[in-house]
Amino acid sequence: MLPFLLYAITGLATGVQVFRLVMWAVWGKAVHPLEHVSLLGSVVLITVAFVSLWRPRPAAWAALIATLCMWSFYGPALYKSVGIAVASRGFPLFIFLPPALLLVTTCYAIGAGPLREKLDRVPGWLFPEAAGRGVKVAVEILLFIASLAVVASWFFVGVESTVTHDMRWTYGREKNARGQREIFLVYTDFPYYYERFYSEELARYLESLGRDTVPVTFKVTRDFGKVRGYSVREVGQWTGRSKGWTSGGSACGGILPPCPPAGQPRPPSPWS
Repeated sequence: MLPFLLYAITGLATGVQVFRLVMWAVWGKAVHPLEHVSLLGSVVLITVAFVSLWRPRPAAWAALIATLCMWSFYGPALYKSVGIAVASRGFPLFIFLPPALLLVTTCYAIGAGPLREKLDRVPGWLFPEAAGRGVKVAVEILLFIASLAVVASWFFVGVESTVTHDMRWTYGREKNARGQREIFLVYTDFPYYYERFYSEELARYLESLGRDTVPVTFKVTRDFGKVRGYSVREVGQWTGRSKGWTSGGSACGGILPPCPPAGQPRPPSPWS
């Protein structure tokens, strides 16, 4: 049971961490090939966890190969992260727990694989033989439940749709580094919430409309009905789509309605 838990937890922890890094590509981050190698190693390690219930020795060899693939990314990344952490005098658990688990798993895989015959005096629970029937049945039930969750996520996670809101546009007071004017698009039905643009092209388009409102279409991603994220898809008939869009937010006062009295419920969000 020990190798199963160790391989599975390490594979999940490292896989989630690297997957989050890879997903930054949505915002323009370059993805290094070693990130894909590490992510593949995490998947292999999770698979090996189940193999270890029946064939612990071959599983240890496969786990060792998977961890070495993961170290091709984690080695340089950890070196740079430790330098940053020392300079800032902080070691966030979320960042350093996965590589710590990876180190433990690598050492374990070496002992359970290449060095197993030389470590014949270690306790039996440390390098167990094939798991008992009860453990295998429990893991099979767990795997079945996880499979159902994956199937459910196929239909309810990452569901995309388009939503259109009427929005009031107005200029802000700032300009970006390129001298482009700040534009606020305020939700007509949710006046405490806005989207911010910096774009002279959009400014000229909005001025050409001859009115202070424009329909804005968003692409919305939902998980189990709850909004995970959104992006601007179209601003009226402007061909620039989301060019110049920087962020959204909520505030009060100024170009937005006055702040509500203390104790009053927070105004609803367009993405509630």
